[in-house]
Amino acid sequence: GQKGVGANNGPALITGPWLHSKGTYEEIVATITNGVPRASIKDAARRFPMNGRGGNMNLNDDQIKAVAAYVWSISRDKK
Repeated sequence: GQKGVGANNGPALITGPWLHSKGTYEEIVATITNGVPRASIKDAARRFPMNGRGGNMNLNDDQIKAVAAYVWSISRDKK
């Protein structure tokens, strides 16, 4: 969702807890790069997988790092 608040297709990024990692920058990069397949989704309320590299956007490495830096920056106050 806008500003990381979450939406039907994904959890909030500005509140905790992280579901697929501890939320380090490196882990965020890996999640964006590799995605989250349907079988790995840990929140039963979410039914759509996250495609790696932004799916059809096919983000390059620099774009992934920029998105990861943004996500990391807005998530720092999470408990």
